[in-house]
Amino acid sequence: MARTPSTARRALRGALLALAALVALPAAASAAPSGSASVNPTQHDFGVVEVDRGYQSNGFNVQNNSDGWIDVSVRIDGPDADAFWLDWNSCAGSLSPWSSCGLGVAFGPRDGRDYTATLIVESGGEELTATLRGTGGVRELTASPQPLDFGAVEVGQTAARSVALENTGNVFFQSMVAVPVGGAVGAFRVGEDGCSMRILAPGVGCSLKILFSPYEVDNAEATIAIIGEGEPSLVKVRGTGVAAPAPAATPDEPAPATPAAPAAAPDAGDDRETAPRKRNARVAFNWRRGLPAPFRNGRVDLGIARCVAAPSCRVHVRAWFVTNGARGARDLRASRPRKARWRIVGGRRAVVRIPRGLRGTPKRLIVDLRSKATGQAVGRQRLNVPLIEGFRRRGAVIASPTGR
Repeated sequence: MARTPSTARRALRGALLALAALVALPAAASAAPSGSASVNPTQHDFGVVEVDRGYQSNGFNVQNNSDGWIDVSVRIDGPDADAFWLDWNSCAGSLSPWSSCGLGVAFGPRDGRDYTATLIVESGGEELTATLRGTGGVRELTASPQPLDFGAVEVGQTAARSVALENTGNVFFQSMVAVPVGGAVGAFRVGEDGCSMRILAPGVGCSLKILFSPYEVDNAEATIAIIGEGEPSLVKVRGTGVAAPAPAATPDEPAPATPAAPAAAPDAGDDRETAPRKRNARVAFNWRRGLPAPFRNGRVDLGIARCVAAPSCRVHVRAWFVTNGARGARDLRASRPRKARWRIVGGRRAVVRIPRGLRGTPKRLIVDLRSKATGQAVGRQRLNVPLIEGFRRRGAVIASPTGR
């Protein structure tokens, strides 16, 4: 039976639709042969990455080496997989014939040790792998000896000791400055500094010469902070201030006789003995004259105050502040002095509050002290202290006063 025109048109339409379906199908409808994809590079070492200071990233390339389409998925596996992650990924989904895609892997260590993991790229039923390695970097400065012990040193004398520092970490260490902090900072200072502003490679060292000058008969402890990148490295220092021995008489040369004073006429009505003169009450601070005291948040920190030769004392304080706009001796004082009372038992933190409404930046502090202690006469002292804006780190005063 002959086909009608409508039947022929339906047949032609069906043939065209079938041809269009065939054209729409991917040329790689069948599975790509094994080994048709590759990943490059097959291994990567991120080197030393400092702990908690960022991360390093590296790119990988996945190549389709076949005439067919392939499905690609990526993951990271291994004992330290949580230290590596996909930074970016353009390989999710299908990859056309003879094309490539890229991805990035990042490494961020948590502590100082070696890390390893595996990058796995699944493609067409096979797994392509790349080995990942990296090392956590740690800044570490080791001091020897630690602590640095000066032993017994006479009050008013100075002893010197050297401390060796070595970079025992696996990253470079740059020291900015070495300063005494905390405790009896006034008794210790850095004499010779061979470490500040130096970059120490792993395994390289330097040395510091520390000076100890006790200002009272007592034990003294402080810390030398090596401040640079990261947390400061701390060196403990300690020593004991002892009294100077009394001079011994020379046996060959007897001491000259002191001429006797003329005898006073006896007074029958007064049989009292002459009382010995009392020493004046004084307060000592663990800082040295000439070096600045820190101020912050409206307070000046004068360090630790102790009563000299007395377990406790009471101190009346009057303080004037010098500003950067003052001229002449009288103009250096604030309009009204700050007044305070300290009761010192053993030792206490000496703080002077900056008066509200003080014009200009405080440059100098003048303090009058009137001290009273049992068995001692009333003592008077005047302190003239330069000021600098200071700060604290871990409870220790940085750039604190170091004079008495």
